[in-house]
Amino acid sequence: MPTESAAANSSSGVATPVPGLRTVIPATNVARRAAFSVEAPALDGIDTVEAYTEWAKGLLTPMPDARYELRSLAVDDERQSAVGYAVFHGTHTGEGGPIPPTGQSVATDYAYVLQFDGDKIRHMTKIWNDGFALQQLGWM
Repeated sequence: MPTESAAANSSSGVATPVPGLRTVIPATNVARRAAFSVEAPALDGIDTVEAYTEWAKGLLTPMPDARYELRSLAVDDERQSAVGYAVFHGTHTGEGGPIPPTGQSVATDYAYVLQFDGDKIRHMTKIWNDGFALQQLGWM
């Protein structure tokens, strides 16, 4: 599990390019078939961290400027968990997505709750209001 000092060093407060989780957590730190859960219809059917990271990479086509701004990271060694809060930013200028480019931007809050087995993520929960984000982009 990451240490508090590692967490503190990773939080620069600067928007970081590429929204995929693997830019923050290397694949070597994710357990095989690590579970993923979320209560957001946009991610319905995604149930592994691997599938989620593939979905997140797909955001780079319709939103080539996609980035996240890490706002907070907390580690709980006793419970072998970590929570990260960030803001995702992007503008729908590229092809892809459910409709042609809208030129509209999104700034949407989200959090990850990571549960570890040793140094490997075994489960990740994403907390996100997908409806609010999709409305900002003009996708619904």
